[in-house]
Amino acid sequence: MTVSGDPTVRVIRADGDARTGFTPNLERRLDRFRPAVADLLEGVEIAADVDRVTILPDAHYPFHPSSGMVTDPAVVGAVAAAIRHDHPDVDVAVAGASDDRIDFDRTAAYLGYREALERADADADLVDLADGRRSLRTVSDGDRAVDLRIPERLVEGGVVPVPTLRPTEAGTVAGGMRAIARVVGSGGSTVAGSDEDPAAVVGAVRTIDPAWTVVDAATTYGGRPHASDVLLAGPTTAVDALGAVLLDRDLPSDDALSAALEGDDASITVSPIGDVPDLETLRERMPDGELPPADDTHPAVSVAYRLYAAVGNDAVPPQLEARR
Repeated sequence: MTVSGDPTVRVIRADGDARTGFTPNLERRLDRFRPAVADLLEGVEIAADVDRVTILPDAHYPFHPSSGMVTDPAVVGAVAAAIRHDHPDVDVAVAGASDDRIDFDRTAAYLGYREALERADADADLVDLADGRRSLRTVSDGDRAVDLRIPERLVEGGVVPVPTLRPTEAGTVAGGMRAIARVVGSGGSTVAGSDEDPAAVVGAVRTIDPAWTVVDAATTYGGRPHASDVLLAGPTTAVDALGAVLLDRDLPSDDALSAALEGDDASITVSPIGDVPDLETLRERMPDGELPPADDTHPAVSVAYRLYAAVGNDAVPPQLEARR
C-alpha cells in the first residue's frame, strides 16, 4: 500500500468533541469509529496490482477490549469497512495466528471480531496465519542472520497492522512493527515469532513493508486502562515512534524501533483531524505501569466468558479453566 503526500501521522478523536470512553454496546462503538476511521484513511491508496489486504489486530487472548490490551473489534470492523468501501474489488481479511493455547478463530469469536465484521458489513474473512504456505526469507542485522518464515499472504498482498496502544512485556511500545513480528515465524518456528528480537522484527517489517498502520488508542493500557478516545494512523515506524512517545518510552532503548528508524528523519509530523488534545496532554494522561499477568484476568471477565460458554454451549477458555 502507498500513502499519498508527506509521511505524517494523523490523529483523530472518535465521535468529534465527545469523550465517551468504552461502551459495551458494539453498535454504538461502530457508529463512533466508522466515520473517524474513514477520515483517517482518506487518501490512502492501494496499488493496482494488490488484490487483497490483510488486517493484523492485537488479539491477546483472554483480555477484554475494555482493558486496552486487545484491539477493539469495532475499530477492526471500521478499518475493514473503510477499505471495502474504497476498494470493493479487493479481498479483505482479518488475520492472526493460532498458538499452543487456542485457535485464532476461537480467539476472534471470544473477542467479538467476527460479529463486528458482520455488523460493519465489511465482507471480510478471518484468516489463521498458522495455516497455509510460508516463504523462507533470511535477513541480517549486520551481526547475525535470522531465518524468517513469512505467511505468503502477507508477502503477496497489502498489510494493515491495527494494534492497540500499550507496552510489550519488555516495556517497549507494541505497535505495528511488533503486530507483524508476532505472526512471522523465526528460527525453527512456523507459528509465532518474537516481538523483541530486533533482527526478526525489523526484517519482518522490511520484507512485508506495510505503508500504513492504524493504532487503536481509544482505550490504551499502561498499568491500567485509560480512555483517550483517539485513533492514530500513518507510516508504521512513524506511528510506532509516536506511540512510544505517548507511552513515555525511551526510543534509544528500543533496539528494534531504533534500527527501523536508522537513517530516517527522527522528527514526527502530526496532522490532527478536528479537535484533538495536544500530544503533551495525551502523554500526561497516559498511565505508567507494566502489563497485567496473562493468567490474571479481571473477575468480571472470567464471569462473562463462563456465561458466554454456557449460553453458546462452548468450551470455557483454557486460561480460565484452572481458575474455577
